[in-house]
Amino acid sequence: MNYELDSRLLFFDVDGTLVSFTTHRVPDSTQEALVHAKAQGHRLFICTGRPLQWVHTEALRPVLPLMDGFVTLNGASATVDGHQVCSATALPADTVRMLLDDALSADYAAIVVCERDIYVWNEKPIVGQLFQQLLRIPAFRLPRLEPSQVEALHVLQISPFFTVSQEQLIMPRVSDALCTRWHPAFADITACHATKGRALEAVASYLGTDAAHCIAFGDGGNDIPMLQTAGVGVAMGNASDCVKQAADYVTSSVDDDGIARALRHLGVV
Repeated sequence: MNYELDSRLLFFDVDGTLVSFTTHRVPDSTQEALVHAKAQGHRLFICTGRPLQWVHTEALRPVLPLMDGFVTLNGASATVDGHQVCSATALPADTVRMLLDDALSADYAAIVVCERDIYVWNEKPIVGQLFQQLLRIPAFRLPRLEPSQVEALHVLQISPFFTVSQEQLIMPRVSDALCTRWHPAFADITACHATKGRALEAVASYLGTDAAHCIAFGDGGNDIPMLQTAGVGVAMGNASDCVKQAADYVTSSVDDDGIARALRHLGVV
């Protein structure tokens, strides 16, 4: 395809897109391409399932100053130039109780993300091990969520460490939440309308444009809504087949200069 682009809004997933799962850093080619894109007048946004607290890490430090805003929690929250664009929408209380009860009965852990705090429920060693290895969050330790606290919490996202089989057992009972998976060990559950695609639309509208003027980059299942919503959706070479099928263009992997190659192909840099 031949895309003729002027100034655009560029949305980037983090893990497996901006940050390599192998080196746990943003490749030099990506950093250079983002600097050039910014200089060309394009606006850059992180669009991730991570809470905002886990965006400000050493791995992302080189590119954070280039960002014009952050979409976090798979679209449950979005800020542009420090201003809230998408209000954080909580999961229904009944859904929260059902999911946490299932975690106890099936004996798996879950991360519970609220507006200000992050907790672990039914803690298991895999939680700390995986997030230290995967996200490289220093001194990873979450407070345990106690049953007496649950009723008072405004829960924006639950990330259960369950298998696909366990997911298939519980999620059909949940009609008001969306479950997306970007790692084999866990998934993210948010309110139904909290998706990266809807957040992308909200950011574009806030800036006086529309989704057609956006380019989105991703590799995981939670990226599919924004790849389908953006004017151009780019799947990384390391993405799963279903993500590639949802994209307009498939680039090389994050470790093979995927973002830089795509931005050159699209005429952005």
